[in-house]
Amino acid sequence: MKRMLPPLLLGLALSLTACASNSPAPTATATPVPTVSATPSPTPTETAAPSPTPAAAPVWGIQSDSYVQTAADHPDVTLVEGRFDLPYIENASGVVAYTAVNNWYAQLLKDLKSDLQAAVAQAQDDYETALALGDPFSGSTHEADYALMYQTEDTVSILRTHYGHSSGPYPTLIYLADRFDLTTGSYLRFADFFTDADEAERLALAEVIRQGTEHPEYNQDSVASAFSRENFYPAAEGFVFFYQPQTLTPQAATKPEFLVPYSLLEGLLSR
Repeated sequence: MKRMLPPLLLGLALSLTACASNSPAPTATATPVPTVSATPSPTPTETAAPSPTPAAAPVWGIQSDSYVQTAADHPDVTLVEGRFDLPYIENASGVVAYTAVNNWYAQLLKDLKSDLQAAVAQAQDDYETALALGDPFSGSTHEADYALMYQTEDTVSILRTHYGHSSGPYPTLIYLADRFDLTTGSYLRFADFFTDADEAERLALAEVIRQGTEHPEYNQDSVASAFSRENFYPAAEGFVFFYQPQTLTPQAATKPEFLVPYSLLEGLLSR
């Protein structure tokens, strides 16, 4: 015989069943994703900007040009000719200062050649006049070369020699000094080496005059009057000031030079 649940218990059981079936399904809660904290970066330390790598010392070579012009209808007669060998820094690639020096001399080459070309017309006239008079004719010859006089990490001194000859027993010889800042490529003049250029010139000239008295063959008046503060180049022990040949003595074969020690100009030097 089946046992029957009492009506009260049966009603309670049905009620609980109904409550269970009508309860909303539990909402699935997403598993919280843990927050990953970034590893704290160390406080950056300010460091000085790296110094630019100094350029290698310049390797000196030659940039050249030449020019020859013969007489019209007389190719065997040379009117003017010239050859110019000027400084060239072979390792200038990528170095602004070295490139500037090369460009400066490249322009000078063009100017020297242009001067020769400008002289052709006059030379042609001179040749035709000499031919008509039966006089001998001699064309003009011009040359230029250079010597490296002194170099430091930031400065270079170059001495150019310009030679010219046409008629006459003696050629013309001219010396010119160039100075460059090897860190910028700038051309340097006398004033660029001193805090007070006029005072430096006064002291330098006084020393040159003093040394000039040791050479009785020199024209002492010309030692002072022909002095040019741009005719100089730095050397290991001081500044060398020079005069053009035949300025202080007639028919001199080379240039008179005077060394003014750095110690004499101490306190005025800016380089």
